Amino acid sequence: MDSLKYNYASGNVASNILRKVSDAGTVDKGFVDATSVSDDYTYDVNGNMISDKNKSITAITYNNLNLPTRVTRALMIISLTLTMRLEES
Repeated sequence: MDSLKYNYASGNVASNILRKVSDAGTVDKGFVDATSVSDDYTYDVNGNMISDKNKSITAITYNNLNLPTRVTRALMIISLTLTMRLEES
């Protein structure tokens, strides 16, 4: 069973920037805390996550709508395509 602890960015104001998740629960089930670093996640200036060290995601690229278009993991790249359809009524 998971026993998760969430650490957020600190400062003078309340923050919703998640920095680290640790799991004191059962190691072989649920969330895998794959790192021992202080920051598991990084973000761009728009607040989009650009890396997740627990899942070996080294880069996430976003389009002008802030939707992910490419996710790069160790030895793997996933490309996402957004298709928009406009209909006149």
